[in-house]
Amino acid sequence: MQRCRALRPTEDGKAIIAVPSLLWDGLDKHLTPNPPKFKRAVRAYEAAYNKAVRRRDDCQTEKAKYPRLYR
Repeated sequence: MQRCRALRPTEDGKAIIAVPSLLWDGLDKHLTPNPPKFKRAVRAYEAAYNKAVRRRDDCQTEKAKYPRLYR
């Protein structure tokens, strides 16, 4: 089985993380009603993404190990 396509790095070797970028952009522009809640969401997403990228498992194995990270 192949690893999750979303977790593959780009040609530069860098992973694309769109959701945290959008959340941080919203925080910078003061578009969030509750900044601390958004900061926690960004950090939680980044931690889950980094954990998934570092693993060499496939999508199904990753979902089985950490069911709460994938909805």
